[in-house]
Amino acid sequence: MRVLITGASGIIGSSLLSFLTKEFHNKNSKYIFDGLSSKDIDFTNLNDVRSFINNNPFYDIIIFLVGLAHFKGVDKDYSNFNAINYLTLKNLLLSAQDINKVPSKIIFASTISIYGEKISQEVYDESSSLNPISPYAVTKLKAETFLKQNFPNKIWILRFAPVYSAEFLLNIIRRTRIGFLGYRVGSGKNQLSLCHIDNISLVIKEIIKNNIPADIYNISDKDYYTYNDLLSVQNQKFVLRIPKSILKLIYKISNSTNFNFLKENIIKLITNNIYPSTKIRSYVDLSSVLTDLRIKNDI
Repeated sequence: MRVLITGASGIIGSSLLSFLTKEFHNKNSKYIFDGLSSKDIDFTNLNDVRSFINNNPFYDIIIFLVGLAHFKGVDKDYSNFNAINYLTLKNLLLSAQDINKVPSKIIFASTISIYGEKISQEVYDESSSLNPISPYAVTKLKAETFLKQNFPNKIWILRFAPVYSAEFLLNIIRRTRIGFLGYRVGSGKNQLSLCHIDNISLVIKEIIKNNIPADIYNISDKDYYTYNDLLSVQNQKFVLRIPKSILKLIYKISNSTNFNFLKENIIKLITNNIYPSTKIRSYVDLSSVLTDLRIKNDI
């Protein structure tokens, strides 16, 4: 069985390709893993994609990780996000469909951002209403809708909480530091969900092995974390305390504007933002947690 990982040069893709190659590495393995990145092919170019599909063997499983990451964009960036987060997926799968090469499994990397941050809601599971705000989230939902409409029985949609690893700390640092200075809002006890990169690999391994049914899943650590936890794991000694009342006031002012980026980020800092992975953990144990970073890397 051949497995194609698109976006294989990214943070998640490179980690996943290495993990799966090792997990299934034995002379009796029936799996062959190929990695493909934007350096190898322009996924936004339909002719390039068609040529790739025509000139390569059938893939039983496609793991689609192509996407604009770490930046959610503003309205003027929508066309960019639409091209990368939606058209790339559409080009690949419709090209495969044209010559009867649609894989039996399509694993799609989505995001918890499609739920949208709400000041009045703190827990978001797979049944929660969807209210994407940023171009990043809007186009990820558009891709999800395309999959559900065209390949309803072949899709595993994985909505990742903010991803981290010992080598990739951006989603921790951006929530706890201004430059080299650590900060916390209020007491730092608000909770949030994060996703250790190894938990993504564990989930996808079990999907490949037919141990998880096709569906939509939140992918997050079993533990919820406080901002104090995020500061602690970095051994941050000097921490600026920002009164929560100041951010609440800024939120009230920004709520009358269209500055969605500011509103989203303030909501994250002054409320709990929890995305339970209860559903996926009925099939696989997501054992990696934030405190593992202490063992792997003394930050």
